[in-house]
Amino acid sequence: MRRNNNLYKLIRAFIGIFVAAFLCIFSKAECYADNVVVVIDPGHGGSNLGGNTDEYIEQELTIQVAKYMAERLEQYDGITVYLTHDEIGEKDLTREERATIAAEHNADFLFSLHFNMSENHNLYGAEVWTSAFGTYYQRGQEFGHIVMDGLHGDLDFFDRGVKTKLGKDGDDYYGIILYAQKKNIPAVIIEHCHLDEPRDNYFLTETENPYKTFGYVDADAVAKYFRLSSAKLGVDYSDYQYEKIDIPTLPVGQDKTSPEFCTVNLEEVRNNTAIVSINAKDSDGSIQYYQYSTDGGNNFSMLYPWNNKPDAKEALDTEEIQVEIPLVTGKEAQLTVRAYNRYELYADSSLLTLPAGEEVVVVAEDDDEYDDYEEIVIDADKSKNKKTKKDKLTEKYKKKNISEDSKPIADELFLYMIGGLLLLALIVSTFIVIYVSNLRRRRRRRRKRRRR
Repeated sequence: MRRNNNLYKLIRAFIGIFVAAFLCIFSKAECYADNVVVVIDPGHGGSNLGGNTDEYIEQELTIQVAKYMAERLEQYDGITVYLTHDEIGEKDLTREERATIAAEHNADFLFSLHFNMSENHNLYGAEVWTSAFGTYYQRGQEFGHIVMDGLHGDLDFFDRGVKTKLGKDGDDYYGIILYAQKKNIPAVIIEHCHLDEPRDNYFLTETENPYKTFGYVDADAVAKYFRLSSAKLGVDYSDYQYEKIDIPTLPVGQDKTSPEFCTVNLEEVRNNTAIVSINAKDSDGSIQYYQYSTDGGNNFSMLYPWNNKPDAKEALDTEEIQVEIPLVTGKEAQLTVRAYNRYELYADSSLLTLPAGEEVVVVAEDDDEYDDYEEIVIDADKSKNKKTKKDKLTEKYKKKNISEDSKPIADELFLYMIGGLLLLALIVSTFIVIYVSNLRRRRRRRRKRRRR
């Protein structure tokens, strides 16, 4: 009898383990983590179009990115996703209404999606805005650096930073962040790129599905922040490590002062180009861009990164850079340089006289033939650059798509094998129970016969 009781206990324990394992493997909920709730807020709506150009209307773009972000996040385990609205042209919700929707869903985080424009149409790059206060600053900054790793590191946008801004009353300047904070919800604004600057908006025209790419980058950043996993995607961020930010005791506001100085010096002249060193300093932050004028400050060049390379995607953390300035053919130039910090406050250098550039004469036997050749070279170079840039931008997600096609199949087969083995074990254990039960009945019958 004792042996049979021990056998029954063992079988019951095995069945319990089987049921728990079965639910853990095939249930949509995570067995090891609480469910995360996030709310995605597509910026603008209704009559509020947001930023718009001849080609783009911001509210149309944010809806697309939000839907792709939700699509990707819903493939992760242990997360529930809501949108504040999901149709183009819907009523423009106030910032407070958007935060209220997040609060009604008991959101752990609110993500407001946007695209940028600037007054002079010359700024470029991606940035994230966070609260300036306490744990809301901490959580916003930690997430902000993760998503900037995607926008800058993977998609190659210029890094404009993870920033804060206070209003005149000392509260957070941006309403969605302010009202979310009042409802105890951390929130960030993600400015993906500038719609009105060619170095940014080329991504929208040259990428096969830019809004899907943005949405997936945002979603993966959320997954990394909350350390989520996905059996379907074959992704596990449960051990993902990111930079920890200390909780500030005082509000961390924006830099309100211009750079202390900006100077320029001529180093050498070669090939009709002036090599100049630029020095600038901002003790409250860092220098982000520079631009120059060769007519004494009447007209300025496009903005360049604070970097020795004009096509770099990040500013150097240094006071001095060395750059090339083309000389003006046939006359001296009055050079002045303007250095900007991360909040677009600037300092100008004094004037520096550059020597006149020499006229370069190109001799060709057939002008038409030379022009045709020049056009072919230019077109070839553009085509080459376009292909290289697009390949670089999509390389990561091409790799992901390949892995996502293969990993889920392998994972499903593995899970079905485990489930099959467990099911087989359950069937065997059931037969054992039946066999033992029948065996006990036979023994009882024999004992009754003997007594008679």
